[in-house]
Amino acid sequence: DFALSVSQVSGRILAHRLLGSDAVEIEPRLQVAGVVSSLLDGRTPREAGTRARTGCSIVGVERSGELTVEVGREFRFAPGDRVYFCGNREAIRRLQAMLPQGS
Repeated sequence: DFALSVSQVSGRILAHRLLGSDAVEIEPRLQVAGVVSSLLDGRTPREAGTRARTGCSIVGVERSGELTVEVGREFRFAPGDRVYFCGNREAIRRLQAMLPQGS
């Protein structure tokens, strides 16, 4: 378990977008990675099961150029959403295997 501030997460997401890397480290043991995957379309975070299956937490969603960091239980992913996840390196690897880019 961990806690992150909105400004910390937003800054890392901005760095991710500007640098175009697969994942950006927040600290030595945590990374933020953005994923666009049709496998999430129409699902809620719970239905997607990414936390249970990978250990990664959703920290934000970019939709139509707008970043949302409050992703509630009723939130549904839409086609083209870039979903930002936070987790340790191994969790990010599991996430990228579960949701390959462009899938």
